[in-house]
Amino acid sequence: MTIDKQLEELRTQIHYHDYLYYVTNHPEISDNKDSNDITLDKQKIRRSISSIVNQMNINASNEIERQNENKNRLIRSTYLFNPVSYVQNIWNSCTS
Repeated sequence: MTIDKQLEELRTQIHYHDYLYYVTNHPEISDNKDSNDITLDKQKIRRSISSIVNQMNINASNEIERQNENKNRLIRSTYLFNPVSYVQNIWNSCTS
C-alpha cells in the first residue's frame, strides 16, 4: 500500500470518527482511555457519601432514643411524688 493510499484511508477514518463524535454524539472511541474508570470512581464516591450519611443518621437517631429513654426514666421515677402525671402517662399510653 502506498503512502498516498494510507493517508487517504487515515483521513477517511478520521472523518468517520469526527462524524460519529460531533454529529451523532455516539463515538466509537471514548474521549480518553480512563473515561469508564472515572464513571466508576464517581459511583464509588456517591455510594461512600451515602453510606457515611446513613451512618450519621443512625448515630443521631440512636442518640435521640438514648436521650428519650433517660427522660422517660426520670419521669417514671417521679410517679410517687406526682400521681397525676402517672395517670396521664398511663392514659396516653393506652390511647396512642
